[in-house]
Amino acid sequence: MGNLCYNGRLNFRNISVLVQGSASSTANLPPPDCRRAVEYGRMTRIALGINFLPALLTCGSPKTPPLSFSGMHRFMALKSTIFKINLQISDMDRSYYAAHTLTIARHPSETDERMMVRLLAFALHAHEHLTFARGGSADQEEPDLWKKDLTGAIDEWIDVGLPDEKRMLKACGRAKRVIIYAYGGSAVPLWWAGMSSRLRRLSNLSVLCLPLSDSQALAQLVERTMDLSCLIEDGEILLSNSSGSVPVTVTPLKSFS
Repeated sequence: MGNLCYNGRLNFRNISVLVQGSASSTANLPPPDCRRAVEYGRMTRIALGINFLPALLTCGSPKTPPLSFSGMHRFMALKSTIFKINLQISDMDRSYYAAHTLTIARHPSETDERMMVRLLAFALHAHEHLTFARGGSADQEEPDLWKKDLTGAIDEWIDVGLPDEKRMLKACGRAKRVIIYAYGGSAVPLWWAGMSSRLRRLSNLSVLCLPLSDSQALAQLVERTMDLSCLIEDGEILLSNSSGSVPVTVTPLKSFS
């Protein structure tokens, strides 16, 4: 990277930064512009996400530290993908009928399968105060979804996947009810067997399991803009779009007590 020049209001000319300190930096600047050049270097560093110190301009005796790319990941970081969903819910078991317009920001590390399990959890617990939170690996202090009362207290904490025991214990201490939607095929019974005996005493914890075939079928419904309907009757769940329907079975591993 070389010849970083700015020809705007500050009138910088001929500022060169050579990678890895392989050669000297040059700065043909009049003395009054020295401070401004250092500030320009700082702004350039922030804009590019590069962790380096600009050359120390000492009027004819510049010093050139090596250039480090340890901060380049911020510049090249992938952005979340935005999905728009129109979801029509007919929940006969709860007598809940409503249309929801949702926006989901899917983190680059999240799969279609996980996002659709999150969406299914929303449909099963839909309420005017239920919202998507930051959750998962993005934020250890928030669930995937939560419902708060008017005071800010957490009525429902909903996670999907296979959270660890510490996270579930902490959630049960913060929320009135905690619901886990576990999926992942053969990994689920192994995950649950390792902690079930210690978690059964938690009266406000419910753990439910989705078969791998169902969660993978849900992932096939993914589009950037989705029009979906969810029908719930006598515990049976059917998620549909214009192309087809996916029946979903949810098996309880632990119920509220």
